[in-house]
Amino acid sequence: MSLVALGTLTAFATRAEENIFFSSLPLVASVSRLPQQLSETPASVTIIDQEMIRASGMRTVEDLLRLVPGFQVTSHNQDPANVVYHGLNTGLSGDEYGSRVQVLVDGRSQYSPLFKSGVNWNLLPVALENIERIEVIRGSNTVSYGSNAFMGVVNIITMDPALTKGWQVSANHGNNGIRDEMVRWGESIGDANVRLTYRSLQDDGFQRAS
Repeated sequence: MSLVALGTLTAFATRAEENIFFSSLPLVASVSRLPQQLSETPASVTIIDQEMIRASGMRTVEDLLRLVPGFQVTSHNQDPANVVYHGLNTGLSGDEYGSRVQVLVDGRSQYSPLFKSGVNWNLLPVALENIERIEVIRGSNTVSYGSNAFMGVVNIITMDPALTKGWQVSANHGNNGIRDEMVRWGESIGDANVRLTYRSLQDDGFQRAS
């Protein structure tokens, strides 16, 4: 009986390893703007999926970019974070809004002339719970996205509203006064799928800023 159980477990483990080895690589759509396997993309790409987002414990999109090789993210209190690649700041002006890494949400650029042609990460219109994956293209071979993509592209892809129907409520309270709440509602109205999300992030910030 023990030999039979051991043989069954060994066969199951072997099949699991084979499935991982022969499974297809993630599809990337941001490099050539056509779906292709990660191994076939002519660029350095990092994919942050839902599982990695949950495991990281990060609270914001800019904090998630700390997981991408070459990215540096400044800590922020009330001011927006500064996200740079390989230490290159926002250009010759040295302003506080990045303008050399293009940021897209479902293909729409988040750059605004209100913020010196940069991105205000505090106003990014997306909640982590609604993100399907983030595709980060690193390097200057992304200039087809415009001058703002000189050092790379951060393409945030959200989940289809058809997959997020009903209510979802979550709360995260912890040290340093962290009080994060999220409420999401999704439904079909006629032929359209609608999703509404409310998210609040609060903490005590830096207590000893010099």
